[in-house]
Amino acid sequence: HVPWSEVRFEDGAIRFDIEGEAITCTLEEARAVLDDLREDIAELLPRGLEVRGVVHPDGTVEVTALAGPEALAGVFEAAARRRFVRTAQESRGWLDAEELAAAMPGGSGAPSTLLSVPEFGLGARREALRRLFRARDPSEPLRVLLSRSVVVPLRDPRGGRRWYAWEVVEPDHATYLFRPADEASRERMLDWIADPDSRRAELLGDRDLQATLGFAARVLHKGAGEGLDDWWRRLRARLEAG
Repeated sequence: HVPWSEVRFEDGAIRFDIEGEAITCTLEEARAVLDDLREDIAELLPRGLEVRGVVHPDGTVEVTALAGPEALAGVFEAAARRRFVRTAQESRGWLDAEELAAAMPGGSGAPSTLLSVPEFGLGARREALRRLFRARDPSEPLRVLLSRSVVVPLRDPRGGRRWYAWEVVEPDHATYLFRPADEASRERMLDWIADPDSRRAELLGDRDLQATLGFAARVLHKGAGEGLDDWWRRLRARLEAG
């Protein structure tokens, strides 16, 4: 919270300090925030704020009761969430899931909280992604392409090179496992996955492409009569086999 006494209006902008850091917000940005809130506030408080007080003989006013501000907290939280979602969706490249989760208003900071944001389109593989997130190698970024793909780094059970699990954010597909030989191979893998023209069928049928990207295996999500536990056992077995 920034006291009004510390807010300055200078050169067509709003300026204030937070923990010693100067923050500048243009009037256009401030108007955008207001427009974001206007309809929500009007719906929540159609008659505005209710103020009760006493007017003293000297003309000063003492406010004794103010109804409405506590209800505005939810409005501001919803607006902050909408801005967060819009900003994230404007990105067309890989996002660091931990950084994104840390920036999420009201979130715990855990990457798994992103699974509950409908606009991010990760919910179709929610339970599978939860397992992969828990098993991930925290020394490497967990990368997401919103509404498209997730790449989860996994430690090798035998202490070898790191694995990467690519999940397409659609139900009833497969988990694709990569094991790039070096950083350059890993970047080629990420670039190929991020390219909207890339096709999984091409990857499965091209041995040269597999070698270039470090592709190692495909683990089907489920066969006849199988569930999530069966997929997880097969995936772990493939990692342990090397």
